[in-house]
Amino acid sequence: LINYLNMFNLFSIIFLLNIIIKVHLEKLEDKNSTVYPLSSSKCFHRESFDCPQVENLNNCPCKIIKFSADEINPKIGIYCCNLNSETLISSLECANFSVNVTDIHIRNATIKSFNVSEALWKNLESLAITDGQINNIKGQFNNDTKISCLNLSNNALSKFDNNFIAQMNYLENLDLSFNNITDLPTFSRSLTILDISGMSTIPCLEIKQAIDRDESYTRRLSFRNQNTTVCSAATDWTWFKAAERISIELLLPDISECPKGENWRCKCTFNQLIKITPGYPIFRTINVDCSNNNLTELPKKLPPYTINLVVSHNKIKKIDDIVTNPSYKYLMNFTADYNEISSINILEGSRFVENFDSFSLRFNKLKSIPTHVLIPVTYNASNEVNGNVSLGGNKILCDCYAAKYLKNWFEVNIPDGDEVNCSNSVDRVIDLNVMKMCKFDDESSDYIYCIIAIEVILLITILSKLLFDYWYYKKNRKLPWFSRIMPKTRFDWLFEFYL
Repeated sequence: LINYLNMFNLFSIIFLLNIIIKVHLEKLEDKNSTVYPLSSSKCFHRESFDCPQVENLNNCPCKIIKFSADEINPKIGIYCCNLNSETLISSLECANFSVNVTDIHIRNATIKSFNVSEALWKNLESLAITDGQINNIKGQFNNDTKISCLNLSNNALSKFDNNFIAQMNYLENLDLSFNNITDLPTFSRSLTILDISGMSTIPCLEIKQAIDRDESYTRRLSFRNQNTTVCSAATDWTWFKAAERISIELLLPDISECPKGENWRCKCTFNQLIKITPGYPIFRTINVDCSNNNLTELPKKLPPYTINLVVSHNKIKKIDDIVTNPSYKYLMNFTADYNEISSINILEGSRFVENFDSFSLRFNKLKSIPTHVLIPVTYNASNEVNGNVSLGGNKILCDCYAAKYLKNWFEVNIPDGDEVNCSNSVDRVIDLNVMKMCKFDDESSDYIYCIIAIEVILLITILSKLLFDYWYYKKNRKLPWFSRIMPKTRFDWLFEFYL
């Protein structure tokens, strides 16, 4: 029995030693591997000194590397160096490439045309082809491709199918840095991290569209190395006279300053870059959209350089913040359709009236529309507004003023003036009849005519008396009896004249 126990203990010790040795060997094998968690922001990547040693043509330029993703589940990667178009597939096969391989890094490859539509890539989680020469990318990755991290950096890449990654529903991380591309490919909505550093030929407008493509705030596109990434502000981009290199940090709006409340949130997007003079710093302008948020007042704080604000479909009653709130001082376009705004008098003489491009208060509760309120001081002589004004859907009090002045002003300044109706009649403002709206009362008119007739008769009588006195004096050298008995006053000398 003792012998059996000793043998059992011996076998147990040997078994444990085998496990310990195996673990140490695996760690020794992977000591040069870079360990990344599954959610890492970087793809599987090896340094150049770790390239397989190829002493003759029979040696495989690829090798298998085992590494741990989370210290529990082992992963298998393949690392290759110095491949070309002819040896790409065979080199992967000599490294026992199979469905169990999840990560590949190919360094210093010379590939004329890289076909990404082949099925052998679809089970990978990470694919990196770096520091080589890829003339163009052919085809598109299939929509069942599981790659979440794609690194094509430093390959002098300039040509690709614009949709080559559009169907990659798992792709979260894309590195296109240090290439020669002049346009961005179409992204899938899953992409959250992009690296385009080391280039200055991508138009800023395309990057702006990529930033604004996501309408939600749960997954926004972020840029790696954004402090060193620049874009080209081409001549066809508004505000710039010549092409310039602009840091993309200027294109990224500070979403943390976007207006929000307990039960509502506005959407803020980048609009344009503005450079007033060559010596003046460039700044970005922002669009803020607070529509359909059940707001009862305008947002109290807007991001710096907000020029467009939309607050339609709310319950806002006043627009005083446009004049009184400092964060509104750059506002140029204001849209507040379908609200409860009843007056615009606060805008008279304001900075906004002097500078606005568009002002829309369609379907509100305006009771009157004073024309002088929206006319800047510099335009007073022409009676024209500075920008586009939309006021359709309001019902105002129609009177003589509306018929004589507002009607004509609408025709010149308000494109939707035909949609402004009267609250006290069924007429539209543009259909008002001046003779009807400004007609005087008949009896009052008769009294006025009588007064005018009496005044004319009195004037004729006085002139006749004066002429008679003159004639009588010339004939008899004395005034008529009636004029002589008139009492004298101290001011008579003012009216005396000598014949």
